[in-house]
Amino acid sequence: MRYYSHIAKHCETYFKDQYYLENNHMLKFVYDIIEHLTKTVLCSNIQTLIHKVLYYYFNGKYKDNTDNYIQFVFTQNVKEYLYKTFPTELIKNNLKIFENSIEEDGHINKSITELFEDLFTMIKRESKLITVDEEVIQLLNNNVVDYYDTIIPSLLNNWQVLIENQFKFYINHSRIMETLYILYNS
Repeated sequence: MRYYSHIAKHCETYFKDQYYLENNHMLKFVYDIIEHLTKTVLCSNIQTLIHKVLYYYFNGKYKDNTDNYIQFVFTQNVKEYLYKTFPTELIKNNLKIFENSIEEDGHINKSITELFEDLFTMIKRESKLITVDEEVIQLLNNNVVDYYDTIIPSLLNNWQVLIENQFKFYINHSRIMETLYILYNS
């Protein structure tokens, strides 16, 4: 009973405290989980998809050293944006989780399409040693963005709902255990 009671108290703070990361340690916990999932599931998948598109493009154009060309395009700055800025922006824009009210008030909402456009612009800008044709960027925009635009909002929302349902489970089980304890001892 103590186990459920202890966990339920933490879970209740998620629902009762302010909905900002600086004031709600359980919201921060949820944010960290969703950010981790976004990086490992979405961002790594996006990177793989972009690598495949670039591989077929460079393989058709240059035939050899295709992997080197991809490394020239996928610089450290691009990877940093994809694995640090991109997931944070996805979460802020889709789940509306912010550090505080000041950040929320100053936040400019971006669509998933706009976030991908920023990524592709960075890819074009960062590839200094090799030119990425507009044809490749258009291919990425047409196929990659359309696919992810449909799944990212529901996926992020489903992850959050799943975690919230787990919290509700612990809260409800704690109440059930308390009720059974009272009934048993009376």
